[in-house]
Amino acid sequence: MIESSSSRQTPVSGSLGERRIGIVGAGFTGALLAVHLVRQARTPTHILLFDRSGRFGPGLAYQTDDQSHLLNVRAANMSAFPDQPDHFVRWLDPLDVSASGIGASGQAFATRGQYGRYLQDVLETARQSAPSCVRFETVAAEITRLEPTATGHQLVDGDGTQYSVDDVVLCLGNFPPRPPALTNPTAFDDPGSVINNPWDTAAIQAIRPDQSVLILGSGLTMVDVVVTLARQGHHAPLTVLSRHGLLPAIHRACPPWPGFVGKTALPETISARLALVRAEVRRAAAQGVDWRSVVDSLRPYLPDLWRSLSLAEKRRFLRHLRPYWDVHRHRMAPEIAEILGRLLVQERLTLTVGRLVELQQAQEGVVATLRPRGTDTTTTLTVDWVINATGLASDIRQIPDVLVRSLLRDGTVRPDPLAIGLDVSDEGHLIDQNGQKIPGLYALGPLTRSSWWEITAVPELRNQAAQFARLFTGSAHTRKEPVGPLKP
Repeated sequence: MIESSSSRQTPVSGSLGERRIGIVGAGFTGALLAVHLVRQARTPTHILLFDRSGRFGPGLAYQTDDQSHLLNVRAANMSAFPDQPDHFVRWLDPLDVSASGIGASGQAFATRGQYGRYLQDVLETARQSAPSCVRFETVAAEITRLEPTATGHQLVDGDGTQYSVDDVVLCLGNFPPRPPALTNPTAFDDPGSVINNPWDTAAIQAIRPDQSVLILGSGLTMVDVVVTLARQGHHAPLTVLSRHGLLPAIHRACPPWPGFVGKTALPETISARLALVRAEVRRAAAQGVDWRSVVDSLRPYLPDLWRSLSLAEKRRFLRHLRPYWDVHRHRMAPEIAEILGRLLVQERLTLTVGRLVELQQAQEGVVATLRPRGTDTTTTLTVDWVINATGLASDIRQIPDVLVRSLLRDGTVRPDPLAIGLDVSDEGHLIDQNGQKIPGLYALGPLTRSSWWEITAVPELRNQAAQFARLFTGSAHTRKEPVGPLKP
């Protein structure tokens, strides 16, 4: 594991002539950006990689040691490097029993813990092989404030320690879900019966096998929670509450389907584009090809499909189609689907369609008031625990992250027009409240979701990190190329 190589008490000092780059966030995007900068820098460069957890590489998604948590993308598509598509498959140890069968074809699903170790190894390899002109340091610190200086920026951590850099790249990744709107929102403040962060391993482990659980949300986050509880031997009722009642689709091996989007002029509305995809699904089905092949064929075109929509049509997508897109696009491994299917058949897991209205503490547990979909009536359910697994937080204005709130409050940055991330230029520059690009301040990864939409999965993130590093170091032909999930 890569640990911090700098003290939190002593600011890191630079050498004369060095370009100092501060990367805030050391999950997948931040770690891969650091790796690419190390590999491509040809002039004196000092890279500082900050993370409050002190773990560099795994990030929120890959810190788990739970062997039941599998990637939702096959190993063959999980390389950290766009130009080395088999890098992760080759890294997998053929003598590792848990990796048996994964590296052989790359079509199986590795554990997320394995992938976290892979990212740590990639990062450590980059540090050890850094050229003489590059200094690479990891810093265990939570950056809470950013202050402009005459030559760059000052990063300030929670202890008041300051780090002077020329450029800053925010790679903050995804944020845990926000509590749903209730008639009594303070109900989610009770740590004794409500778990707000579904990735809090210790909290999930504290649930006894005989305690009933209400899980909010039915996406991949819920799937992780359920398989963890199942592995712990949980046998009390599990109730999943979802507004749409949709479960993630299951991965299947399917033949490739040729891209069809670029063959005709795209319609302007999201409903017309949906009709176009449905027609292609019917055409594929007539040839015995599964719908998954059609959806997968869209992947290279997704940035253009998103960016060519009007703001009003993007809002329509988020309001009406996003849940359906998510379950078809972001699927679960067959092994995981088998666990869920077994629990559903045994009636240990129940899917309820509706929404949560209220939570009340009672002597017998937590009383949840639910409104089933399509009715004006409510029902109650008494459980021991409530887990918020509604998915990643999407409204940047509600994010509790200290640095994000500080930057928004000061007007240093502004929300994007959809408020699902921060406003950025095509080249990754953050935009201030006056609509101006901020020199030396950038964002990558999910913070740029409004520009690219699909910028949370490994294939898109690795491309964005690689492109940005090339442009940043001057190894690309132009600095005007959009920094998104486009093929390098």
